[in-house]
Amino acid sequence: QLSTDNCTEVAGTDVHGIVTGTSVAEGTVGNPTQYTLTVMNTGSTDATYNLEVSGITGWGTAQIEPAGAVTVPAGATSTVYVYLTPNDNAAGSNAAVLTLKSGANVIQTKTLTMNIAEASISTYTNSLLGSSIADFDVSQQSLITLLSLATILFVTVGTLFTATQSSSPARKKRETKKERK
Repeated sequence: QLSTDNCTEVAGTDVHGIVTGTSVAEGTVGNPTQYTLTVMNTGSTDATYNLEVSGITGWGTAQIEPAGAVTVPAGATSTVYVYLTPNDNAAGSNAAVLTLKSGANVIQTKTLTMNIAEASISTYTNSLLGSSIADFDVSQQSLITLLSLATILFVTVGTLFTATQSSSPARKKRETKKERK
């Protein structure tokens, strides 16, 4: 679904174009989040565009693919991907500005918003295993889930056992047959 929300066209240039696509996404600290965007050449001649991301320095990093200039024929579109990776300084909601340029001329700006998700079990799993749990096949996901539940159950039972042992009254010492005589 293409959306022109959060877009501002800048007039006064001979090259025309517009960027549409994802403008709001949810991400987690340390993990890149993909924004899929479409650059549309609305002019009557082929155009070469450059994309730049600004306003992210304090809270994360950005990467654009393909890197460098993108040439789009008149009336055509090209898909580009922007990856924003929030760092520990990221707030709950963060904004970056994507600028579409042709040479030195600014054609359009678009605000990209990233909302930071709370850390979850999968975030910790990703940092331990080096990949997302979604990257595993179903049997591996089931095994990880089963091991996680077994660990939680083991810790819970151990905690309850320890708590009941320390709170039970002391046992009376039983006398031997010799002591009873």
